[in-house]
Amino acid sequence: GRRDRLVDAGMYLVSFAIAAATLATTWELHPPWLRVVAIVVGMAAIVALRWRRTHPAAVGIGVAAVSTVIITASGANLVGTFNAAIRARGRDLAVVAGLMVAWSFTNPLLYPDKDYWQDVGASLLLTGVAIGWGLFVRARRELVRSMREQADRAGDEARAAERRRIAREMHDVLAHRI
Repeated sequence: GRRDRLVDAGMYLVSFAIAAATLATTWELHPPWLRVVAIVVGMAAIVALRWRRTHPAAVGIGVAAVSTVIITASGANLVGTFNAAIRARGRDLAVVAGLMVAWSFTNPLLYPDKDYWQDVGASLLLTGVAIGWGLFVRARRELVRSMREQADRAGDEARAAERRRIAREMHDVLAHRI
């Protein structure tokens, strides 16, 4: 629907903005050939987000693995991790979380910017936010689904009770007339 298209556009935009910002800050660290690789891989990671709803584990694991060595995939990595926390099975989410921890420790080594531990802490915080927020969304969706099912069951029970009441009334009226 329209809401899904807006969410998709927002996630692509955020992923692209993070990729562009990380590329700009690490531009001088890349030799010319690696700049091209970083741009192509970053764009491929963003395009891979297209399948995040149908294949959340594959997208989450693939993008997380790539982003451990190519920093321009980091924005798509956060989106893929968030989505995996919402939709992936527990085992697959554990693999994504492990890759995110690896990402948190390897990127500051490959692309030194400031203090190593400060970068690791910020990356781990982003990882925790992406996974935590995704798990919150998952729990909320399950709660809403459960409440809808309960409401449907209550409506079915109320209709059945009303049918029984009407049947009893009709039986009493017919029995009285006969």
